[in-house]
Amino acid sequence: MRTKTYNVYEYHELSDPAKATARAWYRERSADEDWWTDGCFANVEAVADYLGITITTRRGTSQSAGAQQPKHVSNWKPSIYFSGFGSQGDGACFHGTWHANMMRHTLAEFTAEFGTGDPVLLGLYQRLTWFRGAYPNSSCTSSGNVTIRYSHEHSTYIEAELGSGVVYTSDTTQHGRNLEECLRDFMRWIYALLKEEDQYRNSDEAVANMILSN
Repeated sequence: MRTKTYNVYEYHELSDPAKATARAWYRERSADEDWWTDGCFANVEAVADYLGITITTRRGTSQSAGAQQPKHVSNWKPSIYFSGFGSQGDGACFHGTWHANMMRHTLAEFTAEFGTGDPVLLGLYQRLTWFRGAYPNSSCTSSGNVTIRYSHEHSTYIEAELGSGVVYTSDTTQHGRNLEECLRDFMRWIYALLKEEDQYRNSDEAVANMILSN
């Protein structure tokens, strides 16, 4: 009977080419994992609350389109969908509703919580604040089926309601479209957040740390 002997090395003992091979193996093995989205989604929900947006929840199997998760997992998740990150049709969207009367935080409170370094978020807050003042009973809802292959800001049906008693003219109709675009811009922001986190978790440094911790 022949005995084979294998040398086992710690990551830090590998040569640079061997480390690159190990990182590539880890990236491939973890490609379908989506546990890392939990922190992103918590951040999204916190921002949404300050913007007056309520994201619905769903009994989830997975946050990302096409990813797999054990069938016994049935915890509630925010209705945020995304696909990424290398195809033209990639993006993010969500199901939920913005209500003017749900914007309860002042600009000072918003900037104290999220700072002033993100012009997209600050711009969204200011635009939605204008709608709260101009149309105090307005709302905007994102709903509808999301395809498995692509999830982006045009994957859902978005409809603005400026409130009862509003006479629809060319101006008010455009205002409704602008309100709908606010939700789409928030979806674009969500995708940018997810993409940034995905790039970090696949960076050489982050992958090396994950290998060392396992």
